[in-house]
Amino acid sequence: MPSADRPTGADRPADRHLDPETLALLALGEAPPDDDAAAHLVACPGCRDEVADLGATVSVGRATVHEGELVAPPARVWDRISAELGLQDVPAAPTDVVTAPRPLPAEATRAPVVDPVHDSAHNPAHDSAHDTAHDPARTARTASTRPPGRRPAGGARPRRGRRTWLAAVAGVAAVALGGVVATRALTPDAPPPLASAELAAFPDWPGAAGHATLVDEDGRRVLSVTLDVDVPASDYREVWLLAADGSGLVSLGVLDDAEGTFAVPDDLDLAVYALVDVSDEPTDGDPGHSGDSIVRGELLPA
Repeated sequence: MPSADRPTGADRPADRHLDPETLALLALGEAPPDDDAAAHLVACPGCRDEVADLGATVSVGRATVHEGELVAPPARVWDRISAELGLQDVPAAPTDVVTAPRPLPAEATRAPVVDPVHDSAHNPAHDSAHDTAHDPARTARTASTRPPGRRPAGGARPRRGRRTWLAAVAGVAAVALGGVVATRALTPDAPPPLASAELAAFPDWPGAAGHATLVDEDGRRVLSVTLDVDVPASDYREVWLLAADGSGLVSLGVLDDAEGTFAVPDDLDLAVYALVDVSDEPTDGDPGHSGDSIVRGELLPA
């Protein structure tokens, strides 16, 4: 709900951009507060850029949801970020890192229309078309939330101090996540696999191929995913676990490179969520599955 001191509807001048709070809510996947805000978002390339940039920051943050305990970066990291971005009065480096798991967004449990991979009649092309036809949320987002065009050459709105601060936060999150991945890479003995999946390409992604391996690392289930595919520079890839009966899906995080490692939630039943899916996601701030799967495969016991 918009705050009382923020102009909305008929009170907002036609040439006034959306305020920071509204842009942040849109980047988190919220709907526009009123019809005028929705119309302005469609017509204003600067506001669309703002939402897209904030959405990318949100994606970085959500990528660390299941990474377990993160190590707080030293104070010099903040100093270097401040010097690089020319910031002033940067908040002091945090001394504590929040390690409690955050709840998944409601959209992450939305049931997709999928068929089990092991079904002999399974057809990824049929799944893709079927998902589009029967997923009203995806259809609505394509028609309204995802604006036409990306990053126009002219008419960009001025950068704000808030976005610069968010860039600093994203940088620290990347440093912390990189430390987690580097620690795992230095582990001398790889644990034996519990299960694995060959990830087959959907018709819209010919030539894509991937593999997923589930292992136990010190009592925690970890899924390693490799994928050979190129995606548009403006998009990113997200790893999901799907229920074979279409009853739900869970995001594990963003696949930044050709290979990534993801912690599987302790309470997730892999007998139900046995499908590994990697999707192509636009930076539109919507945390739900785009419906554009690149590869998918079923986890089978080793």
